[in-house]
Amino acid sequence: MRSKSKFVNSMRQKDALTYNLARTHSTSLNSVVDLFFIAGASRTMPHSDIFKMLEKSWVEDKLSTLKVIFWAGDIRGGAGERRFFRLALNWLEDKDLNTLLLNLYLVPEYNRWDSLFQLDTTQVMELIKEALYEKENGLCAKWMPRKKQYDNFANRFRNYMEINHKTYRDLIVKLSNTVEQKMCAREFKAIEYKKVPSCAMNKYRTAFYKKDESRFSLFLEKVEKGEEKIHAGAIFPYQIYKSYHAGAEKKSIIAQWKALPDYMADTEERIIPVCDVSGSMTMNDGLPMAISVSLGIYLSERNRSIFKDAFITFSGYPKMQYLKGDLISRIKQLEKADWDMNTDLNKVFELILGRAVEDKLKEKDMPSTILIISDMEFDRCGSLTNFENIENKYSKAGYKIPKVVFWNVSGRSGNVPVSYDKSGVALVSGASPSIIKAILSGKDFTPQGIMLETIENKRYDAIKLAK
Repeated sequence: MRSKSKFVNSMRQKDALTYNLARTHSTSLNSVVDLFFIAGASRTMPHSDIFKMLEKSWVEDKLSTLKVIFWAGDIRGGAGERRFFRLALNWLEDKDLNTLLLNLYLVPEYNRWDSLFQLDTTQVMELIKEALYEKENGLCAKWMPRKKQYDNFANRFRNYMEINHKTYRDLIVKLSNTVEQKMCAREFKAIEYKKVPSCAMNKYRTAFYKKDESRFSLFLEKVEKGEEKIHAGAIFPYQIYKSYHAGAEKKSIIAQWKALPDYMADTEERIIPVCDVSGSMTMNDGLPMAISVSLGIYLSERNRSIFKDAFITFSGYPKMQYLKGDLISRIKQLEKADWDMNTDLNKVFELILGRAVEDKLKEKDMPSTILIISDMEFDRCGSLTNFENIENKYSKAGYKIPKVVFWNVSGRSGNVPVSYDKSGVALVSGASPSIIKAILSGKDFTPQGIMLETIENKRYDAIKLAK
């Protein structure tokens, strides 16, 4: 949060270090921006750190904080971060119960029904009672506990409804019509593959191929011809990327990748993704690396500008990558590249500017937006922050600096590259490419401006504070 004192704010700039000893900031000086920059990249953050950031953000701007929470949990239009969302709901239950209750019905709209189960309010029981008994909501029934998963909640709900286990189970079975039920009953012939949700398709594609090869193969052929559709609206690029590495059936991987929503269809912005492939990105079972690389493939492939199919990998020595063919071909090409252990961001811009100066390129031939997809643990570059050093390099070379997006995929609190009002820079987070919409349409291209472009979208108009 900003202080009224310019001196105090000044003392809070360049007051922190990355893990690789580069100068950075402990805060953007806007606690809501800080939260937005970490919410989509907080899977390994301690609960206590998340709660502290929520508290600071709430003090600064309650409604914006609430919208960041729901954006973070939004599976289709936001970051889709279930852990952060559920922790934030628990925090909100203690902080402002009335506001939580006012927005309770939105939880399954943006996220999933089971994100309600850890909340200890009668209103949750009433909401689920209405969904099951009055609306006969099959999606709610799908997420209701069956065996030991969330069994405590199932007991609470049965007690609330004054029903026994058999009545409860019969109700859930009657309302459910899930892929899992058909698989358990070995009724693969009854599965309509065009109706299988995106996450279920990603999870069970190998089983479909093994147990129902002819029908599943025919379905994929129809998808390829445009006669059928495969769902991909609630899945992220890294999940498909990881399925490939798990040895899943390849035709469905390619089909689902092609079906991912295209968030770059209406722009010819000269974008270059820069993907961190350094050693620190292998933490958390390699998830940050998978997110970074898969986003790089997605963004370069859907790029309509002169930089289509191009992106840069950086660690010790950055390399321009040009990928061709289908997803499998692109992954294989990429993984033949040399990846080092360190995170020298400045060498990326030396690579870009070196080529520009050598070939006397005009600005129209250079990237207008650079997306840095990273955990932000950059190497040291003297007494300046990495961004200050980049600004100096462009100034000395006689070029206007492009818009720079710091895209956080595995962050920690206390490591923010720029302040909230830095012009020409955005601070975003998460595994979802949907954030590119705000980046491309934002009029106020500052960290705060791009955040507001995201959370002030009409998609989040229903979110309200209790009076």
